[in-house]
Parts: sequence; structure tokens; C-alpha cells
Amino acid sequence: GEREQGRRELGRLRRALAEEEGRTVSVLGCGVLRIYPPDNTLLANRIVESGCLMAEVPPDTQVERRLLLARDRIQAALSRAVIVVQAHRECGSIVTAQQAVRCGRLLYGAPWSSPPFSEGWARLREMGAREMSAEADFDAVAAELDAWRHEPHQRTLA
Repeated sequence: GEREQGRRELGRLRRALAEEEGRTVSVLGCGVLRIYPPDNTLLANRIVESGCLMAEVPPDTQVERRLLLARDRIQAALSRAVIVVQAHRECGSIVTAQQAVRCGRLLYGAPWSSPPFSEGWARLREMGAREMSAEADFDAVAAELDAWRHEPHQRTLA
């Protein structure tokens, strides 16, 4: 169903980003030796090949809600843009999107038509997210991000 479509879309987005010349920085809500969820271990290993994993806690630290919230803040601050592929109305992706808006970052979201993800999409639209669907032109988004890089930005997390 729609959930599986979201997983496929996220995988497609990750592959597209991996083909770019940039680096992936993954901010964890746990220590770098405690990948969460464990299913992401292969992805974490791929990221380390050309990017990095980072956490503000010791390497053996287990995941905790407060660490995930801190991670959301850090992710938004480090990013030029936040792209939300799938979100419930109240979830970590929404928190990251809120932090992105606070930091003056670009915000994109994938539209959903059925609950609970349609509620998350509605919340993202309320925050000013631009639509990024499966047919989205990634080159246009990359050009917008490149232009953003050259603009002066003075907003930071308070």
C-alpha cells in the first residue's frame, strides 16, 4: 500500500542522493556503535564509506527519545534543506521540519492521500513545505539548493 510506496520512494531518494558528488552525514539519536533501528546497519556502513555518522553522545549509548529530539535539531541545523518522505501528524520528522523552519532551511515533503500520512503531509504544508513527489525534478531541487548556498543566512537555532 501507501506505506510500502513510501519505503520505495525513500530508497529511490537515497540512491539518487548517493549518486551525487556530495557527502552524507547521518546524525544519530544513539551512539555510533548502536545503530538504531538495527535494520539500518547496512545503510550506516554505506554512509561511512563516503560520509560519516555522528552523535553527541558516547559510542555505546542506547537510543532515547530525548536523544532523538536533539538529533532532529542538529539535523535541521546542518542541512540546507529537509526532505520529509513520510510523516504522521506528530512524529520525529515533523519535529525536524519545525526545526528546519526555525533555522530558515528549505522544506520539502512527499504528498500522501491516506491517513495517517495525509495528516503529516497537511502539517508539512502548514509549515510551508514544497511538494516533492515521485515525479519531482531532482535537478531543479539541486539547483535551488545550490542557489541557497550562495545567499546570506544568519538565522540559527535559539
